[in-house]
Amino acid sequence: MSYASEAVQFEGSKGRLLTGVLRSGGGKVCLVTVHGWGANRIGPNDLLVTLCKKAACAGEMSLCFDLSGRGDSQGDPSEVCVDDMMDDVTHAVGFARSKGAEKVVLFGLCSGGNAALGAVSTGAEVSHVIAVSTFPFVEISDKGAKTRKTAGFARGYLMKLFKAQTWGKLFRGAVSFKGVWRTLFGHHSKKKVSQDRKLKDARRDVLAGLQRYSGNIVHVYATADPEYEPSRTYFESEYGKRKISSGYVEIERANHNFYGIEWRETLWQTVREALSSTQR
Repeated sequence: MSYASEAVQFEGSKGRLLTGVLRSGGGKVCLVTVHGWGANRIGPNDLLVTLCKKAACAGEMSLCFDLSGRGDSQGDPSEVCVDDMMDDVTHAVGFARSKGAEKVVLFGLCSGGNAALGAVSTGAEVSHVIAVSTFPFVEISDKGAKTRKTAGFARGYLMKLFKAQTWGKLFRGAVSFKGVWRTLFGHHSKKKVSQDRKLKDARRDVLAGLQRYSGNIVHVYATADPEYEPSRTYFESEYGKRKISSGYVEIERANHNFYGIEWRETLWQTVREALSSTQR
């Protein structure tokens, strides 16, 4: 099915101008994707933009956008915190509604999931939140989990070596080896963790706010993600204490960013189910 596509800009947190792409297949339900901390609207290996195109091809709307200080959006990345990300998501939901969306489904990857949950906790009008590979709102301090995290990222990079586009980036000099090192080992550094947590910890009580949310929450986890088990345990425990309803989807053998075709198809099925149920 064909769809219309346009580059858009709208105001985000603290008046920053956010940039994105709005696609429409004619429907009134909009999928809004939220990328992770150090990424952009495309997502890892085009994951987010692919989901947005699928949603538009299915006859609905979609919006992928760069959070403040990321991609083509305004802002200094060193000054942006998770609360800014949450406010950006709230503005994105409002923008989607201003463009004709009657209902919105949020898909947040990694800390994008935290931002999506934070947005609905403060009143963003959303029917579904799909939080994928989303970590707790507190630091996981287990050393074993950090070691498994390094191994998990290493496996992901190894898989990328078999992709032609990876070698193209290497030859173009487009690969940041400093960034790769930071991804693999940065979470072992006390200084790095301290700086990141200062930026990532939310000032608002997201879990308390979610008690007032009447929509649907689904957490999706990759079983090969080294932080999957403590993350799911955290949310199940905290949601149980506060009587917050949530569903859980586990994708066997998948890694944090779901590089496999079958894994991504399962993600799309989860999104499609949310879009379909929202139509009713």
